[in-house]
Amino acid sequence: MAAPLTILVLDPQPTANVNVRQVLGDVDRLVVVVKTASLARHALQTMLVGVWICDITAPGVDFKSLFAIANCTNPMLRIIFTGPKTAKLKADNLITAGRGSCFVPRPWQAVELKKVVNDEIQKYIELTSTTGGKKVVVKNNRSVSTEPENEFVSERMKPGKDMLGPDPTRYTLINLIGTGGTGSVFLARDKFLEMDVAIKVINPDLLSDPAVMASFKDEARITMQLSHTGILRFYNFSTYNGCYYMVMEVLHGKSLRDILASNGPMDVESVLQVLLEAARPIDYVHSHNVIHKDLKPENIVITDAGEVKIIDFGTATLHNKIHENDVIVGTPEFMSPEQFRGDIVGPAGDIYALGIIAYMMFTGCFPFPVGTKLDDFFMGLRPSFTGVNSDVAAVLEKATNFEPEGRYSSATEFVYALASACNYSLG
Repeated sequence: MAAPLTILVLDPQPTANVNVRQVLGDVDRLVVVVKTASLARHALQTMLVGVWICDITAPGVDFKSLFAIANCTNPMLRIIFTGPKTAKLKADNLITAGRGSCFVPRPWQAVELKKVVNDEIQKYIELTSTTGGKKVVVKNNRSVSTEPENEFVSERMKPGKDMLGPDPTRYTLINLIGTGGTGSVFLARDKFLEMDVAIKVINPDLLSDPAVMASFKDEARITMQLSHTGILRFYNFSTYNGCYYMVMEVLHGKSLRDILASNGPMDVESVLQVLLEAARPIDYVHSHNVIHKDLKPENIVITDAGEVKIIDFGTATLHNKIHENDVIVGTPEFMSPEQFRGDIVGPAGDIYALGIIAYMMFTGCFPFPVGTKLDDFFMGLRPSFTGVNSDVAAVLEKATNFEPEGRYSSATEFVYALASACNYSLG
């Protein structure tokens, strides 16, 4: 191994009956006992932790964040849960979910603890070794598949590779912000620039698909060429020891989706102000031949400072592409008819989505019947704007015209037309 194997112990309470370091220590092991989540996070980020003894009753600990960081930096890590006997049910649920391997009740017995740890160390060694020319891929401490070498995974978990997260000499993971199908987003600290950033760690299961990786690279290329205060800033797309990650601006705020879910429909002034602040960066990207293609409330963020930011250009395309991909990508409720047809999508496609979003902001509902299915959209289902007055409905109908040529020429033109229909002056 590249470094001594570390046994991490998160123990907020002094253990009287067992000297953990004395029982578990060995010439090729380093036993680190910490009392706080911040110290545990630091150890997971900077050390080759093979076994983690985790007291799941520790107060004030964000275990979801710690588990995510552990899985990011070393997915082969073996987790032993501990706590009073009453914590066994909680531990069993976490083990069933793939978060750990076993539970050792307190008070610890030295012989039992040493046996369990030695067994987990052996499993860790087996999981980090190569098997038949293939790499064992483990998620949440469970072996889920084996993958052949390819250009994206060839460096993963080779002997001597002790980290799977972002470059620890440059970044320190602080907390988990969110997770999704493509990866996990962390709040991190750029130690060189001394600033907080958001880091999206790509799900390792996706690395074997060249098409997916090409999509991530396209997102990075497109976003790094854009510079507008209303667009999430993208700093870098990099790799370290087989881990691929994106470095972005940190946004402190809520998505429009979360705001609508919490507060319901918005008043006219708020709708128009948010739409206008969203329309300006949308028109900006259109002027640079970029189409977002997945505008939806989740991808519009309102920061704590009241700024509106457009995020997630993962499905964005250049307008001057000769042809589209064979696979149609997007969110059905916000996709224009031409996007469903697989035609080239221009600025009018984003304006269509903005029309659907506007209706949701006014009413809190989709302009489609409850129970609408994907096939209904392919059959040409049209939105119905019965929840707003006729003047507003007319503007929304034009914004979502079946033919792109029948829609507004720009996002800001649409918003000003909507303001006029509401008898509201945007200035």
